[in-house]
Amino acid sequence: MFAFHQKCTGPINHQEQPQQQQQQLQLQQQQQQQQQQQQQQQQQQQQQQQQQQQQQQQQQQQQQQQQQ
Repeated sequence: MFAFHQKCTGPINHQEQPQQQQQQLQLQQQQQQQQQQQQQQQQQQQQQQQQQQQQQQQQQQQQQQQQQ
């Protein structure tokens, strides 16, 4: 009964609910932004790894040329 009574207590409660929804939305947005940042970081790491691989390949080619 108490929960039901809270719903019926008029406008004060109605004002509180949208604020909670807004806070949840903000939280979701923040989480999404964090996820995007993490994805960007992962992409950067992948790019760095690719660059390292390219450098290694170049070094190997140079070594082969020297051997010849």
